[in-house]
Amino acid sequence: GIGAVQKLDLSFNKTESLPADAFIALPNLRGINLEQNMLHTIHPDAFRGLNNLEYLILRNNNLENVDLTIFN
Repeated sequence: GIGAVQKLDLSFNKTESLPADAFIALPNLRGINLEQNMLHTIHPDAFRGLNNLEYLILRNNNLENVDLTIFN
């Protein structure tokens, strides 16, 4: 099922923000590519529950500040 997904490519999607628990249904994610979007806001709990996350690609977005607690 969808919960088994390990890599997610959401690049080039014009995504502007990530809400809390954005990936909660995908607990086995090991990698997320959010490159080349329009991200300006990432909720501090956007990546909650992703204990297996190994990489996160955020280059070429509109982020000015990233709260480092998103990785706790």
